[in-house]
Amino acid sequence: MDMSRTANPADAATRTKVRYAILLLIFLITTLNYADRATLSVTGSAMRTAFSFDAIRMGYIFSAFSWAYVLSQLPAGWLLDRFGARRVYAASIFLWSLFTLLQSSIGLLGSVGAAVTALFVLRFAMGAAESPAFPANAKVVASFPDQRTRHRVGHLQCGAILRRGRVHAADGVDHSRVRLAGGLCRDGRAGAGARLHVA
Repeated sequence: MDMSRTANPADAATRTKVRYAILLLIFLITTLNYADRATLSVTGSAMRTAFSFDAIRMGYIFSAFSWAYVLSQLPAGWLLDRFGARRVYAASIFLWSLFTLLQSSIGLLGSVGAAVTALFVLRFAMGAAESPAFPANAKVVASFPDQRTRHRVGHLQCGAILRRGRVHAADGVDHSRVRLAGGLCRDGRAGAGARLHVA
């Protein structure tokens, strides 16, 4: 078997088409990822009224996702290195979708306390399940053979990070962390570390 690193032109054309399909999938999955995170904020005011949640309970429910997301970054990276992006990403998508779906069933619980506990646990589980998404994106893009494409996608990912930091600045994002992520982006090194600081 020939192990040379020289690609033949026919393989390069095929790789380019596959690369764009992969980038489209990453875009679609990332869009769903952010939409799933926002579902509770869209229904939050209606839930407060329906279940008589006070602001403190809603704060715990909203923050559960972020706690799990941050705490799960390192284990998610280890899982990605151990089992590969394809398997971990597929499991992540399935689990975060399942946890999002299960959040719709809290109305079946009898008491406010049970509903708060169930929502907290489901949001926490959802944060843990979504934590491999951006490191998996970075791992997939890092495997592209074309360095220019890797840099372009890395800058796009950093742009998403910085826009997210600006959008959520009113929610208490530390601006020094946003600047740190911006510094990493200017150097062209978009990695999970930048995401961890802003998330």
